[in-house]
Amino acid sequence: MPTEATFDAADDGVVDFSEYFRALVRRKWLILALALLGALGGYAFGMTAAKSYTATAVVQVRTVAADDKNPDPGGNINISTQQQVASAGAVAEVVQKRLKTTQTTGQLLSGLIVTVPGKANTLTISYTAGNPKDAATLAQAFAESYLQYRRDPATKLISDRTKAAQAKLVALQGQITKVQGVLATQPKGSTAYNNAAGLQNVLQQQVAPLQQNLNTLEALIIDPGQVIADAVPPTKPSGLSSKILIVAGLLVGLVLGLILALVRDRTDKRLQRRGSLTRQLGMPVLAVLPGRAGSLERREDTLVTLTNNPPYAVESYEALVAGILVTGRRENLRTLAVTGPLAGKSAAMVAANVAVSITRSGQRTVLVSAAADGTLERMFDLGGEPGLHDVIAGDASLGAALHHHPTVERLTILPSGTADGSGRLINPETVRRLLASLREDFDFVVIAAPPALVSAEALVLGSAADAVVIVAQAGSTRTDDVADVTERLESLGAHVLGAVVSGGRVPPARRRAQSRPVAVASSSAVETRSNASVLQR
Repeated sequence: MPTEATFDAADDGVVDFSEYFRALVRRKWLILALALLGALGGYAFGMTAAKSYTATAVVQVRTVAADDKNPDPGGNINISTQQQVASAGAVAEVVQKRLKTTQTTGQLLSGLIVTVPGKANTLTISYTAGNPKDAATLAQAFAESYLQYRRDPATKLISDRTKAAQAKLVALQGQITKVQGVLATQPKGSTAYNNAAGLQNVLQQQVAPLQQNLNTLEALIIDPGQVIADAVPPTKPSGLSSKILIVAGLLVGLVLGLILALVRDRTDKRLQRRGSLTRQLGMPVLAVLPGRAGSLERREDTLVTLTNNPPYAVESYEALVAGILVTGRRENLRTLAVTGPLAGKSAAMVAANVAVSITRSGQRTVLVSAAADGTLERMFDLGGEPGLHDVIAGDASLGAALHHHPTVERLTILPSGTADGSGRLINPETVRRLLASLREDFDFVVIAAPPALVSAEALVLGSAADAVVIVAQAGSTRTDDVADVTERLESLGAHVLGAVVSGGRVPPARRRAQSRPVAVASSSAVETRSNASVLQR
């Protein structure tokens, strides 16, 4: 029975993810190609990108006594502040002087990264350069310059305070010396002696705290910290490895491939082999002729309904004919036009096999070749024989143009003929008279019409016939072309039964079930009964 005989259920708003999966399967080569290109791009980037090396020095930070940046020598260090200090331009200036480099502070700071690891009061100073030696040199220079930047101001401040205290002490000592000279020259108990003794006592009281402060300043140790891990030249470049870049490129290409595949599938109007053919075409699918697209066209010298091979193709034709005959009895259908949107052999192949199948129901059938491509003439070896266009041109009688098939008892062929048939079938009256004459002598007329989008004769033949079947080629026929043909035919009053899809997909289970030879004559009756019930529903 037909693979698809009814319309799909109406859209209920539920997302059918299987449709997306089938779309991705259809575009698998596009997805794989983009994924491969992404991987190659990641590899190429890893090979061509400039190598960079990162060296790291670790600094332990301590509180600097009398440091104006840490006014409380006994307090905790604000490590976030020290991180900013180590990244400042002032430290870069110290690096300039230390290395005697011509690079600007901005250039020096461009490769510097200062971080605070989990350990308290510790800075990690990393530097990235074009070679391992420069990276290690600059990382170490920034670490030492940071410590120097903190040490030098503190050292200068303590030195200035020490000098000031020493100067005050020297002045006091001078004053004490003068007072002692007065005491040595004045008699004891005199007013001058008593005044000098009191002044000496006051001055000596000032010397003690000043001397204590000086001793404290001289005892101070300036220790801003130390480099606890020196920077060493790295052995491997920093950044992402080639493997990571390849994997990243592969993933990026894969994502782009998935997106492009879905977009391409949505914009591709060609009839797909998978998925709902009825939904794609917007009309009933009467039969699906399996095999890859164009496989039947390549067998233009073979009638599968006569050779009984492949079996599932024969069953598809038998199911199609069964449905046509049931419809014919109900609607008095005696003439059937078979056409396609564009040029191709599929419509002629379908028409010929349908005609052969109809004869097995006991009906005398005439197959009319209205196309000028010569497919039917080569199939039945009727090239150069008078035919349809000779009859219309008046060069031959209808009886002389009809050719009975030597082995199919009730099959007669009316080839296209030898006369130029351009435009001869455009006149609807001429076509109707011809079909009326054929109905008098035959039970059923099958017309292999030219492509409907390029030939006005196909539209005339379709409107004059009792029904039309449109042949679509999976993988090549555009669904909007089928819709255009249907609209044109129906606008002329033609009755479009539905579509026959050539190159469709048969499930493997059905292929195996149908792999045995088919008894065409007996199966026809069975298929006729089963399809009658399907179409009547």
